[in-house]
Amino acid sequence: MSKQDSAIPLCFDCHGEIGRYAAKHPKGLRYNKDELKQRREQVYEANTRHLVPAVAPWVHQGPNKEVQLPRVLFSLGTSGGFPPAKARVNITVFLGGKKLGGVNGDIHRYYNGETIWRLNPSTSFSGNFGIDSACVKSKLQLRLQADISIIDMYEREHALLPFCYTYVRGDNYWFGEPTTMKQLFETEAQSMIHEARDNLSSKLARC
Repeated sequence: MSKQDSAIPLCFDCHGEIGRYAAKHPKGLRYNKDELKQRREQVYEANTRHLVPAVAPWVHQGPNKEVQLPRVLFSLGTSGGFPPAKARVNITVFLGGKKLGGVNGDIHRYYNGETIWRLNPSTSFSGNFGIDSACVKSKLQLRLQADISIIDMYEREHALLPFCYTYVRGDNYWFGEPTTMKQLFETEAQSMIHEARDNLSSKLARC
């Protein structure tokens, strides 16, 4: 464990108290180190969230849908008078409910979380990446998930909820999903099960 990871802002007396943890003792402090770290993170988050700018990621195929797969356009912008911040972006591709992995042609590593984006107030960036050619030929459902975290001016990283997108093949555009990939797949699997049961019930009723 690093010294930074084990640090916690406490007064002198409280710092002495947390060193007396004894899980089997009937009295005294009952918070273990993991619980203390969790509470520390909650305090940090409450006192630094105002430094996190509002971001608006956008997956698209161009203003007039002129860009064709396997190229995909990605834009990320900030709004409001927030201090300068940085971002980490990681794009994952899913085809037919299966995870294919990251994107192609990302020579600067902007979309795999390695290269950090610099975000000044009220600015936006637009770029593009490639996806596996199998996604172009396939008729299976194509989806992307963008995992984005914002790094504030004190180098604290704030993970945002995932941004999920589904591609509409016939019309060459993407729309956002207000949930996670995991929830999407679980819901769709349940829907298929219910549909199969309904079809079976209908067949049995006709017998």
